[in-house]
Amino acid sequence: MMDRNPNIKEYIAMFGVLLAMYVLCLILPSLGLVYMVVMAATICAMGMSFGMGYSLLASGVLLILNFGLAWFLKAGVEAAFSPIVFIVAISGALGAFCLRAKFSLAKTTVLLAVSVGVGIVLPIFLLNEFFIPNYIFSMKNQFLPYLYQLLNEMGKNVKLDAAATEQLKSQYLVIVTAIMPAMIIVMCAFIAFVFPFLSRSYCRKRGRTEYEYMTPFTHVKADKVSALVPIISMVLASFSSGKLMWVFLNLTLICGAGVMICGLSIVSFYLQKMVKSWFVRLILYMVFLCIPAALFLLVLLGIIDAFADLRHFNDRGDMLE
Repeated sequence: MMDRNPNIKEYIAMFGVLLAMYVLCLILPSLGLVYMVVMAATICAMGMSFGMGYSLLASGVLLILNFGLAWFLKAGVEAAFSPIVFIVAISGALGAFCLRAKFSLAKTTVLLAVSVGVGIVLPIFLLNEFFIPNYIFSMKNQFLPYLYQLLNEMGKNVKLDAAATEQLKSQYLVIVTAIMPAMIIVMCAFIAFVFPFLSRSYCRKRGRTEYEYMTPFTHVKADKVSALVPIISMVLASFSSGKLMWVFLNLTLICGAGVMICGLSIVSFYLQKMVKSWFVRLILYMVFLCIPAALFLLVLLGIIDAFADLRHFNDRGDMLE
């Protein structure tokens, strides 16, 4: 489905934003996740507002630009197959397709997360295994400077000597390497979950109301099976060893991240009732998410809500998707 008379000037402006975010992602890679969300939301909004053909065109140009830049700079295969660009292009175009097909938020999130995981994460690890031996290692190195800085600060705070600090670094290196699949998949799922809201907001400002069917964030909740999976995975990880333990740990992190979003939905539900200022709510969200113990509380809230209905939706007969 494609609009007969799309606003070409507006499309060109959005296309300019997409390319600007791509350049900023190259210049400031530390903010790559922010740029990825903006780029994916922009491509998704292009498809929702102007038609799937325009969304696919933007995705194709972004991929060609990335290939061309990698070839021009002689950066090699790793840069040409940058997971950032593929995640943005695939998830943005798929998101536009899902929303134009009027899929619920739950279906959209699952389809995008699975598609990006199968279309990007799995090929990356296959490339690492057969074609690009240092690919995952290079990705891991992007996290290590931040991790080592944090560990050095931890060592100073607890007054560890240099040998003990190095041993701590090596232990954390093993952990980071083992949970890398979960980190990438959770990042894909996070993008798939966030940008439909951004795209819907943009379309609402353009006067497009046909995408209002989406489930509000405050209504998102886990079913009972989804709430039990991270618990079962964590128990199996504690009774396993070797690679099997890391498999269950990755599964626990992936499923736990989904339940944590449901817990954050509960917090958002009550904050919107008690705090009217969106700016104050934003500050509270940022403070809440910066407290490690609060993240475990969100997971616990999401699990409890699957069984106890903390927002009392069933009492009011609300329909959730």
